[in-house]
Amino acid sequence: MSDQNRLNDLRKQALDLFRVGLQAADPAAAVRQALAKEPIKGPAIILAVGKAACAMMSAALEVVEAKTALVVTNYENTREIPGAEVLGAGHPRPDEEGLAAGQRVRQI
Repeated sequence: MSDQNRLNDLRKQALDLFRVGLQAADPAAAVRQALAKEPIKGPAIILAVGKAACAMMSAALEVVEAKTALVVTNYENTREIPGAEVLGAGHPRPDEEGLAAGQRVRQI
């Protein structure tokens, strides 16, 4: 086997490992898996906080009836999620919107 072929094989292995790692770290998949193991019955209050909060909330709302659904994430990751209130906040530096989001969490 030539050096170029070995290099190509190593490159392919590295990419395969990277893809497996990405799949294992998928927050929506993790929520789906957790809720499949332990379903939530009846209307629930769902809070999702952090950079992956929108993905996690979207996955949760696929299978959980939400009484209230609140997402708090950094501005760059905000997006509309039907059935959920989505709040953006400063990260890594706290800001007024983050304070308001924290107060909304406490209110719920």
